[in-house]
Amino acid sequence: DNIAGQALEQNVLSQTNQNPSDVSALFSSMIMSVLEHSGQNPFSLNSILVVGGGARSPMCQQAIKKAIGALAGEHFVAEKVIIPEDGLIEELVALGATLE
Repeated sequence: DNIAGQALEQNVLSQTNQNPSDVSALFSSMIMSVLEHSGQNPFSLNSILVVGGGARSPMCQQAIKKAIGALAGEHFVAEKVIIPEDGLIEELVALGATLE
């Protein structure tokens, strides 16, 4: 509840889902917000690469997959969501930082 309140205060929740009921709904709302602000939709993305600390957490992995599945369907998750092996996560984060 506190996390959802903080997310609402920081304006990172979707305009269409500002009252997430669980972690997956919270992720879904935040992902929807990013898509709304960028003018994109899940189907316009080639893939979704999950990196960073959350990529290691099974709870975060499942919440992200569930959120993306709710937005675009399970078939989309199987085809487009990429969660690298543990050993590659730091390497991919560092690579991304060098590209930035």
